[in-house]
Amino acid sequence: MTGGKKAVAYFAREIAGGSAQEMLFEGLLGAAERAGQDLVVFRGGYFARDPGALIYGLVDARYHGAISWAGAEGDQAANPHYASLGKLPVVTLTQQMPPWPVVVTDSHSGMRALVEHLVVHHGKRRVAFVRGPETHPLARERHQAWAEVLRQHELTADERLLSPCGSWDKSRGADIVRLFLDERRLVAGRDFDALVCVNDNLAIGAIQEFQRRGVRVPEDVAVTGCNDVFDARVNTPPVTTVALPGDEQAARALDVLNTLAAGRPAEAVTRLPGRLVVGQSCGCPSHQAAVAASGLSLLEPGFRPGAWLGCVVRAFGFFGRGRAVRAMVAAAGAAHAYAQSKEEMLRAVAELMVEGFCNELGSRRHAGAFQAALLEGGKQLEAARLPADLMQAMLSELRRRMLPALWRRGRVIRAEDLWGQGRVLLAEAAARLREAANLKALARERAIGQLGARLATTSEIGALLKVLQQELPKLGIPSLDLALYEGDPGWDRTRLPARLRVLTSFSAAGVQRVEGPAATLEVGEFIPRILARGGQRQTLIALPLHFNEIQIGIAVLGLGPREGALYESLRVQLSSSLYGALLGQTLQQTLAGIERKVSEVSGNSEQITHAVQGGSAAMEGVANSIHEISDHIREVGRVIDEAVRLSGAAAQDITLLNEQSGEISKITGFITEIAQQTNMLSLNAAIEAARAGEAGRGFAVVAQEVKTLAVNTVTSSANIRNMIGSVQDNTGRVHHAMSGINEVMTRLAELSSGISAAIAEQEQSSSEISSVLVEAARGTGEIAGALAELDALSRNGAKV
Repeated sequence: MTGGKKAVAYFAREIAGGSAQEMLFEGLLGAAERAGQDLVVFRGGYFARDPGALIYGLVDARYHGAISWAGAEGDQAANPHYASLGKLPVVTLTQQMPPWPVVVTDSHSGMRALVEHLVVHHGKRRVAFVRGPETHPLARERHQAWAEVLRQHELTADERLLSPCGSWDKSRGADIVRLFLDERRLVAGRDFDALVCVNDNLAIGAIQEFQRRGVRVPEDVAVTGCNDVFDARVNTPPVTTVALPGDEQAARALDVLNTLAAGRPAEAVTRLPGRLVVGQSCGCPSHQAAVAASGLSLLEPGFRPGAWLGCVVRAFGFFGRGRAVRAMVAAAGAAHAYAQSKEEMLRAVAELMVEGFCNELGSRRHAGAFQAALLEGGKQLEAARLPADLMQAMLSELRRRMLPALWRRGRVIRAEDLWGQGRVLLAEAAARLREAANLKALARERAIGQLGARLATTSEIGALLKVLQQELPKLGIPSLDLALYEGDPGWDRTRLPARLRVLTSFSAAGVQRVEGPAATLEVGEFIPRILARGGQRQTLIALPLHFNEIQIGIAVLGLGPREGALYESLRVQLSSSLYGALLGQTLQQTLAGIERKVSEVSGNSEQITHAVQGGSAAMEGVANSIHEISDHIREVGRVIDEAVRLSGAAAQDITLLNEQSGEISKITGFITEIAQQTNMLSLNAAIEAARAGEAGRGFAVVAQEVKTLAVNTVTSSANIRNMIGSVQDNTGRVHHAMSGINEVMTRLAELSSGISAAIAEQEQSSSEISSVLVEAARGTGEIAGALAELDALSRNGAKV
């Protein structure tokens, strides 16, 4: 910062692409230069909408104040951004953000003058209107001006002649024409004879669509716009529009800002009137052609008695230089809307032309004085960024003023020669200037293209910085400070990172080495440090670098050519190139990481291969063991089946033995019964023998023996019965045991069958596992080969 002064910050939506942007940019550059103040142009886009708007967060109490054209009109989301500036003085250019003042162009008065021109001067009665965005204050006030003029002249505001609200785009102008003619079935020239558009883009789009359909502009329908953009001036026909003094608006905003910074109150709203710029799209003739008339014909439209009297007075030889200069300045102002803000410079050029003409036409006749004056005047206009064609209007007004005074002196022919030669000279000079401007623009575009090509093919940040250091001075850029945000890309778009790292800093004094801790700064210190190192007044262009919404860093350029398109192009190229370089850097780091991981995985894959191969061999041994176990289990199964069969047969034999024992028990019971009866018979026989005496003694002996046999038989039968009972008990227990054994053997046979089936499945599974392991071993070998190829590719990628 110079002399301890703080810099003014300018929040710019953009600095190229249209008259308003360029005039605000140019006006503020000139105003800061005249005031000797440092200026930083922050090209961030719209608040709360564009990713680059984050750069506005760098402005704080270290700045003198801020002038903002970045507010989203009608969008209250912008308020927190302004509120974050605290007590810093702020002046807005589109919409007031209380408590700060606003400096605006009054398009309402300009639009009223335009509609009045159509209604009064051209007699239009059915005037249609194309509206802009519904919430935009300027669009609303222009619509209001149209409606007021129609009411004032008691003209009907037909709803069919009013478009819906919409964007500012040129393509929408064509869409509205299609809406009127195709959907609403209106006829141009009958249902509406004029179309007033809320801005010039819409008017140009409407004219092009009318011409495509064969509707003549302005013969069938007049078309007008607002803003006086460059495209409107070069359109065919040139658009009648309203000029809004953007350069004066910016200069006045700086005055208001300095008033606030000094602690003095300022007007809450400052309005700068718009001005009607008459083209030919409304039906008026060319202004240049109109002022080229001599002004002596009483039949000229608008010729007034006062003008006629002035011609008579001048015809007697009276010529006022001061009046001629004022008329020439007024003619230049009428030819170009923004020439009014250059009144002092235009007056100097007019005085130069009058002096040169009088010197060459006077008695001394300084040959070439008038042509020299014209050439010098053209240089001054070029330096003021005004078209050289303005001098044609000034020359025409000079002729109109001086011609009557030359009749009496007999110098008309000489004067006409000078004026004719002057027109040719001015046409040649204008052609040369246009050609030089075209060549300059082509050279700059070529240089920008070459810079872009070199940046696009540079993948390393170090090489990219060298390209910038070599090429930017060729574009007239005196300095560059470039920094990247610290941390990973992809910051939240609602905030800025806390720190950044300076990559390069160079100026006419050379490249400054920025290394170590000094290269890392708090993000808010970056631009103030640049301002502090300069001893002279500085104008800096701060460009946010981002790719879509990914924040990359900041580029701060010293002001070179006053062409906003140059800086817009550099912003895009730097953002894309740095993003590509960072991606390449990330790719190299990723490839290096992949290379390390590939080496690790390759070693692990070899171990896996060996392990899998060993596992496959082990599984083959397990499969063989399982196969042998399966054979043994099947043999055991066969033995168990045989045991089950034998135990079943034994059980049947024991059952039969048990049945036979029962039969024997029955027989022994029968024998016991016979023995008991025999015993009874022997007893009876003994009784009868005793009765017979001696004669029955022999029979008694027999009876006794029979008795003894019977008793022995009963005793034996009892013993046999007891034995058979014991046998039956043992047989029952054996039968029960054999039944249990049979059940166990049956269950064992079933389990043996299940084991055999499971062993068979295990044998099959082990065989499949063995096959899988063999395939795995082969697969790991293939993986090892693929990893080796990937390792080679990563090495090649790292080289790239």
